[in-house]
Parts: sequence; C-alpha cells; structure tokens
Amino acid sequence: NAEYMGLIVKMFVSVKDVSQHAFVAAMATFLKKSGKVTLPKNVDIIKLTPANELNPYEPDWFYIRCASVMRHLYVRRTGMAGLRKIYGRKRRNGTAPAHYVRANSTVLRRALQEMEILGFREGQAGWSHSD
Repeated sequence: NAEYMGLIVKMFVSVKDVSQHAFVAAMATFLKKSGKVTLPKNVDIIKLTPANELNPYEPDWFYIRCASVMRHLYVRRTGMAGLRKIYGRKRRNGTAPAHYVRANSTVLRRALQEMEILGFREGQAGWSHSD
C-alpha cells in the first residue's frame, strides 16, 4: 500500500512490472517444486533448436522454458509459429553464410500441453491434431 495525498492507494504488480529474469526464475522454481510438470522422456538428449550442437547444460531447462513460454503468452498472445520464431536463433554454417532457424516445435508443444494440464492456459476448443 502506498499513500498519496492522504489516501491509501493499493499498488498492484503484474508480470509486466517484474523483471523478466526474476519472474522466469521464480516460476521455474515453483513449477519444479510443485511436482506436477512431467519432463519429456528424452530430456537429456533433446536440442532446443536445429542451430544447437548440444542439449542444454542446465538440468532444469524444461521448467525454465515452461515459465518463459507462460510469460510470453501473458505479455502477448501468440501461436506455435510465433513461439518458434521467438525462441529461434541464427545458425552458423561454418564458412557458408549464417541463416535464421526456428526453435524445436516439440519442446514448445510439450510446454503448452503442460500449461494446459496445470490450468495456466486454455486450449482451443474443437481443435485437435487428428482433425
């Protein structure tokens, strides 16, 4: 609460008011401690983009990616193509020119599915991969 000209004003804090790094770190810690997020089976060998040569060094990278996806969706709603573009990066091709590549859609899809299971995100009604 803050006081302004003798009046008590309640101050609300949203995701946009907090540091991006602080929010993602805190949310990733919450997701890990809750124990409700299931990790992918190949979490130790999966790459986040085709531009990467190795998998992430951070053992909790999936929780961090889930928290980051949640923050991005809160700030600006987007679909799979937008998320792939956000998390993509430049691929260095040695002596050939570098090109931009999009992120791995499997990781992002799995993160979105986990957020739906936890109730942080609503899926599109009447849409499935089998249609």
